[in-house]
Amino acid sequence: MLMSPFLQDDAGWRRTADQASRGWWIVLLSGIVSIVAGVIILDIDWTVSDLAIFVGAYLVFRGLVQMLNGVLGRGLWAYYLATGGLSVLAGIVVIAWPGPTLLVVAILIGVSIVLYGTLNVAGAIGNRDRAQYWGVVLVLGILEILLGFWLLRRPGLTLAVVITAIGLWALFIGVMQIVVSFEIRRLPETLNRKDA
Repeated sequence: MLMSPFLQDDAGWRRTADQASRGWWIVLLSGIVSIVAGVIILDIDWTVSDLAIFVGAYLVFRGLVQMLNGVLGRGLWAYYLATGGLSVLAGIVVIAWPGPTLLVVAILIGVSIVLYGTLNVAGAIGNRDRAQYWGVVLVLGILEILLGFWLLRRPGLTLAVVITAIGLWALFIGVMQIVVSFEIRRLPETLNRKDA
């Protein structure tokens, strides 16, 4: 999500860092929206249909932000466009098919969470030498994978459990994005200090 799982040489990393630092505010905005979404999800008394529409819209928003990162971080465009496109697709499916059952909603959300978690773990490990907060992204990725598999293994979940899991996920994502957005903003300066 925030760090590419693809290793680059130093010159490529510097170009990517410069481009990403110009769009740090997009990650910050996405983090704030995620926290607000998490609070809303945890605070409202939802029906299955309403929750599906809200969560679908949230997944579409996250996917569009991810795709915008692809435009800004030119060297990583394929990574961002692929993950963003999958999130948008999952959101559209959830919105277009809100009524079937809680099981379908939980499966779609679980798959999305596992995908994001896997990409975050790969990105954190791939960039551990260059990113100061790679450990935060790694821990979040592991938690996302565990949460996603937990949702996928519980076909008899109640609406309250799904709401709590999705709300907490949105809060965790939001906090991580806010923390990492400031690292992205300072990335070129951090790289220059390491070389000095």
